[in-house]
Amino acid sequence: MPKTKKLFSLYVVGKELKISDGNETETVWLQKLNQNEHENAFRRANAKRSAFLAKRKDLTDEEVLALQGQYEDTLSDADSMIDFLVNDKIARVVEAREAELAATDEWSKENYYQGLLDSWNDGFKEAYHLGEGEENPDYEEAVSVYKEMERFTKQLDDKLTIERDRERREYENWSLQKLEDEVTRKLIEGEADTRWLNEYKLSEIYHSVREVDNHRTNYFDSRAELDEIPVEILVELLQAYAELGVGVTEGKD
Repeated sequence: MPKTKKLFSLYVVGKELKISDGNETETVWLQKLNQNEHENAFRRANAKRSAFLAKRKDLTDEEVLALQGQYEDTLSDADSMIDFLVNDKIARVVEAREAELAATDEWSKENYYQGLLDSWNDGFKEAYHLGEGEENPDYEEAVSVYKEMERFTKQLDDKLTIERDRERREYENWSLQKLEDEVTRKLIEGEADTRWLNEYKLSEIYHSVREVDNHRTNYFDSRAELDEIPVEILVELLQAYAELGVGVTEGKD
C-alpha cells in the first residue's frame, strides 16, 4: 500500500467474519452503521423501553412482581431500601459532582486537574506501578501526580458523603410503603434501561451483518431473527462489531 494511503486504513468500515456453530462455518460481512441505521436502532430501543415503562403504574403485573422477587433482599426492610435509594441517587450525580469540583479555582486554574489526568494516562500510571528504580526515572513525579489525584478523590468523597447523609435523613422520614413504592419504581426503570440497551445492541447487529458478496444486503431477514440464534454466536457478533471501532490509542499504534 502506498505511504499516502496508510492513514486511511485506520478508518475501518467493515470486515469479513467467519462464524461457526461447531458444525458449519458461515462467512459474513460486518459493517459499521450509518446515521440512519443508528437512528433506527435508537428508535427500536426507545420503543422497547417505553413499552415496558407503560406498565409501571400496574404494580400487580406479574412481570413487575417477578422483578421485585429478584431483588427480595433490597425490599426486605427499611434500611435496605434506603441504602438502595441513596446509592442510586449518588450514582446519578457523581459525574456532575466531579465536574463541579474540577471547576473550582484550586483544580481548574491552568487546567491543573485535567493536566494531572492527562499526565497519568500518558505514562505516569505505568511509571507508578513499575516502582522505584534506576530504570524508572519518572517514579517520583508519578508518585506526586498520584498523591494529588488521591487528594482530589478525597475531596470528592467528602462532598458525596455529605450528600449521601442528607439523602438518608430525608428517606428516613418516609413510610415503609412509600419506600417500597419508590424502590419498585427504580427497579422498573432499571429493567427498562436494560431492555433499551439489549435492543439497541441487537439492532446494531441486525444492521451491521451483511451478505459477504453484497455488502448492501442484510444477512438477517428481520431483527426478530436475532432472537432465535444461539447466545454464543450473538456474543461473538457483538464482540466483533465492537472491535470495528478504532480508538485514538489503537490509531497511534
